[in-house]
Amino acid sequence: MLENLNSPWVFGSILSMSVAVCFLIWKAGVIVIEKLGITIGQKNKNTIKSPHANCPHSRDIMDIIHRTAEHYEKIQAMKNSIIREQMRYYEEIEEEVAGELKRIFIKLLSSKRDSNEPLVDCEDYKMYVLILRVIGFELKSYIRNCFTSNHYITYTIEGQNDYVDKKKNIIIQKVTEALNIYWHGSVVSRVEIYKANKEHIKSFEDRVEEMFHRAFLITRETYERIEREEKTYQDYIRFIIGE
Repeated sequence: MLENLNSPWVFGSILSMSVAVCFLIWKAGVIVIEKLGITIGQKNKNTIKSPHANCPHSRDIMDIIHRTAEHYEKIQAMKNSIIREQMRYYEEIEEEVAGELKRIFIKLLSSKRDSNEPLVDCEDYKMYVLILRVIGFELKSYIRNCFTSNHYITYTIEGQNDYVDKKKNIIIQKVTEALNIYWHGSVVSRVEIYKANKEHIKSFEDRVEEMFHRAFLITRETYERIEREEKTYQDYIRFIIGE
């Protein structure tokens, strides 16, 4: 027997079997030799389980967590949409009013010039358009601040009307003061611009009023949707908890 061990073939076979057994022990974890044979398997491990793993209400709890996160995300999205919709409507009004102011100025400029040069190439017109852009930029910042800092949902109808009247006067004043500061035309005077715009002041005031009343409407309609969402969520919670 010992002589056979000296054989390279026998020695190689024993070495291969030893490596195979070590590999099984490493992969399986343990080899148990019993009377009935050899058992290869994993070592016994203590598995820690959640005390709520078999709770019949665990799925309801996860549903509530998911539904609550979804609910508050939806509410926040609705609130964020208010200022976005208000500013979108303001930009429409701003574009319309700026277009009307340009038409008024072109009409005024055409009455002052006999040249065949296109009016849009006149330095006074170019300056006026640039000034309108500057005024629009300043007004946009002011309007955004009005929309974000005022809680329109809390106003009564009387309070809303007073607020709109006040803002209308402030905006008209801001535009007038800006033109007084920036305008230095060579063909059309500031007085002539003032008189020409004055003839259309009612139309401008109506557009400003429309813009703010629309802002109030957007706020109220959005909060009505928020209230409906809140009611749906509360009904769901009551159903889950069995009240």
